[in-house]
Amino acid sequence: VNAFNITEYNPDTCWSTVITTDTAKDEVTAWNYVKIFGWEAGRKYLVSVRGVDKAGNYKPAAPQNNTFVVGVDSNTFTYDDAAPEITITRPLTLATTAAYSSLTTISGTSADQPGEPFYNSGVAEVQLRIWYLSEGDTYYWQGGGGPVYWSSETVTTHSITDNLDNWTYTHTKFQDATAWTGKDGYLFRAQARAKDGSQNWSGWQTVPFIYDSVPPLTPVVNLPLAGRSYDNLPQITGTAEDQHSVINRVQ
Repeated sequence: VNAFNITEYNPDTCWSTVITTDTAKDEVTAWNYVKIFGWEAGRKYLVSVRGVDKAGNYKPAAPQNNTFVVGVDSNTFTYDDAAPEITITRPLTLATTAAYSSLTTISGTSADQPGEPFYNSGVAEVQLRIWYLSEGDTYYWQGGGGPVYWSSETVTTHSITDNLDNWTYTHTKFQDATAWTGKDGYLFRAQARAKDGSQNWSGWQTVPFIYDSVPPLTPVVNLPLAGRSYDNLPQITGTAEDQHSVINRVQ
């Protein structure tokens, strides 16, 4: 067993004896090899096997004579015990909870570890779930064709398997905004995790956001007072209030 990028090996001296047996002609011998070393994460390994008969005949290593056949007497594999990394880029992660009047997609990035120059098995799947709390119950986005799109009875996880470097989830109810109807001011959470080809899962990343499609209340001007005359007015003051999120700016 040889690891790429670890050492150059001598094809005549790198062989380890797996089993010594005394079999009859044409008898099949089963064997297995128990490793006595630790695999190194991020490495690609080559495994070749050959039999040696009582006369000392064996298949020479390429390029001396014959070539070991991948899938028959030779295989390569990558050892990957590191979980992928995942981020959610929409909704944004902000110091204060992001608020949206329109949210047609949930998106993010993922990358398997370890990164270059090491080998990894690649991200195979991203899972996403979206939920909110209401009166002590957790409601999960169901997706699909309805008629129930939010349910407190079923924890639904949505699988994404395409374009995982920059993944995106959408739904027709997101695009026409009916997924959020009647939920202005609700605090939602989007959660995502990633799995690689070696079945390593990342942890869940969670990003909160508020849906708010309702304009703020009409601002109030405190100064100047209505109908008054001023010979000095160093500042104009007032108040502004939003029902469902926060005031971002006053113009």
